[in-house]
Amino acid sequence: MTVYTALGVSSDANPSLHTIQWSEDGQVLIVTRSAIYILTPDIGISFDAGSTLTALPDEKDVTSNAGPPLGWFRTLIGLEKGVEHIWGLESQEYSTLVLGTLENMWRAACWSPTNLSTEGCCLLAALNTNLELSIWETSLNHLKGAWVKLQDITAMLKTNELNKLRARLPAGEEQSVELGAKEIMHTQIQSFTWSKQVNYTTNSKMILDGSLLAIGTRSGRVGLLRYDQQTKSMVTIHVLYLGEHWVTHLAWSDWRMTEPDKCEAILACAFPTGRIRRVAVRQSLVLTKTTQDTPIPLYEQALTTSILPGESPSISDGKSITSMSWISVPDRRPLLVHTKPGMVFIWSLEHGLQCIELKRQVTCSGSNSLLPPCGLIYLKERDCIILALQDSSVHVIYSVSSLPTLVPTADDKDILSLPLSQLVRSTDSLTINKKLRSDDMFRCSGMVPFDSLGTVMWFSEHWRPHDFDYKPESKRKNTLVVKQLWNDVQDESKVLGFLTKVEELLRGESSDSACAVRTVLFGLRSPTILEGAKEKLLELLAAPPSSATPLRSVSEDNQVMELDRIPMGIRTSFREGVQHSLAHSEGLDQLRIKYNIALSCFRLSKDGRFEGRAEDLLKTISQITLRTILDALSEVHSYLQDADRAFKKRIFRQYALSVGSSDERSSLDVEMRSDSNSVGDGLASKSGEDGVGERCPACQDDILPGGVTHAECQKGHRWMRCSVTSLLLATTKTRTCIGCSRKALAPVAEEDPRCGEYGWVVKEILDANVVMGACNAPGRMI
Repeated sequence: MTVYTALGVSSDANPSLHTIQWSEDGQVLIVTRSAIYILTPDIGISFDAGSTLTALPDEKDVTSNAGPPLGWFRTLIGLEKGVEHIWGLESQEYSTLVLGTLENMWRAACWSPTNLSTEGCCLLAALNTNLELSIWETSLNHLKGAWVKLQDITAMLKTNELNKLRARLPAGEEQSVELGAKEIMHTQIQSFTWSKQVNYTTNSKMILDGSLLAIGTRSGRVGLLRYDQQTKSMVTIHVLYLGEHWVTHLAWSDWRMTEPDKCEAILACAFPTGRIRRVAVRQSLVLTKTTQDTPIPLYEQALTTSILPGESPSISDGKSITSMSWISVPDRRPLLVHTKPGMVFIWSLEHGLQCIELKRQVTCSGSNSLLPPCGLIYLKERDCIILALQDSSVHVIYSVSSLPTLVPTADDKDILSLPLSQLVRSTDSLTINKKLRSDDMFRCSGMVPFDSLGTVMWFSEHWRPHDFDYKPESKRKNTLVVKQLWNDVQDESKVLGFLTKVEELLRGESSDSACAVRTVLFGLRSPTILEGAKEKLLELLAAPPSSATPLRSVSEDNQVMELDRIPMGIRTSFREGVQHSLAHSEGLDQLRIKYNIALSCFRLSKDGRFEGRAEDLLKTISQITLRTILDALSEVHSYLQDADRAFKKRIFRQYALSVGSSDERSSLDVEMRSDSNSVGDGLASKSGEDGVGERCPACQDDILPGGVTHAECQKGHRWMRCSVTSLLLATTKTRTCIGCSRKALAPVAEEDPRCGEYGWVVKEILDANVVMGACNAPGRMI
């Protein structure tokens, strides 16, 4: 089987289920002691491909069928100098002391859902060994750029505790208050996890963030925080007191819709005694008062919690819990899986708590089933769990959702514990330049799936524990390995299995859309699969027929409102409405995925038919985007200024030219003439006669009609068009989509001179489209 990557990293890491994590943007983080590495595979990315890192072993394990080498963009978050909070100076109580204060290192990190940062990407929460939690976001270039610290959560918690104490004191004595041992333990964070985003079924066009960051402290308190995009900070929403023990592990289940505007998720909280408590977190939408300044309905999110009674999902035996995670099973309630040394516990509402004792997989003299787990992969098609331990051994648990067992069925003979463990060890042996001995171990720190077809990624280090030698941090080296571990079937079956994944993706049946897109784009890199699936892909990637729909009617109003008199609520509602319409359109999402697949097929095969498919899909996507902007402009027609109405006319003309038949164009021309307030003359007017047409920035000649991606004047000057607004790109202040390489205007600041030229509408559209590309690339515009 093929090794796709063997990338060395000079650092050490602790074994955990969260050492390696995928984000919804297609990036992967690796938590090491000295840095948090953020890697992005070059799958589906055409931007700056020459700066990627590529590493493969020097053995014959790389076959010609693997396709081009897998490249990686890399950036990192380094440790800050010193620690912000020295607990020993704040309290002399033994319970508040933290050994991590003496040697500061990274301990854990997790991703937020996407579209929360300024650039429309994921945020990152990171915890160091001094129990300080901080929030980070990417700068302009999320592939290789620096990450900046947004907020110190520990400092925020301290401020909240001080404010509570001051509120209890008489006036004049507030400044003398200090935190006691109990309050300090409220701010010492032991565990944290970020929930997934909530997909409400309401018709509201508001952009709602329903995700929650749960933090567990030393005092037994669990806090629920939400990110405020206006202030760029986390805000405490709710606090739970679950006892006096440390909260060592937290795990969110997926959100489940109980009613159209109500959802529920279960937060599992683990303690050092081995006990687990389940907390039901419920959120619902509440309609607020709608005013004339907000043309779309506004909602607020109400949150309630309750500790669930009934049978405990764990045994309180004093043994520490080494990992905990929820598993989503199709058409059933989720399963809670947690581990203790040598044991795996699986809990469900239907079957209660079930225990499985792991068996030692003898691959070397140091193999041990009591080591902590570093990876948990659930295969829903096989209903089995693949559990990786620190010694790189792999343990497969079958029939997880019914009666878990270590005994394989007849259909699972190709995925067995010992062969998989031996395969992982043999792969790791390729990364060292030494002869392998029986006492050689490979200490695995993390393992996650790379795709849904059996390719796995893990992070391991060569180790000889029997030598009792010491390696300083600077000489420790781990290797990131990407390799296919199972499903190695014949080429014809590979093609059929790949096409099944493509059809599932296009039908929207994948629970993890980021993994599904990565699976398809990664599969296309195989020449055998691409050649065998070519004809079927051409059929699946056909663009739907385009059609013109009637414009929304607008009121008769020729008055132009002053810019400073336009309510801010109108601008906010317009921006969020455009962003919601373009981001949550199922038909548009499917077209973007098709376009991305067609581009990848063309780049890899150089078949002109895929280029034609991509051009057809791009025209349809551009037409829907322009149609969406026109509908949004009709809703705020009374607030449009002269520059905004000129922009609307340009958009209308561009939309009409994108419509295929002459009959549809004639129909749109009639509608355009009837709407005299918004667009004035019809399509027959020449480009520059009415003052709102397009002129060449170089020679001031008229721009010839037509062209979705480019525009050309009568003298042959050629200009690119903005992929969002279709305006000419006659400026260096642009963004480039990492997937399709199309460019868009950068967001416009209020003080920017272009703001007066474009009008407030263009500014809000560009602000709303920080993440909008023509393709569904695994990244954002940079």
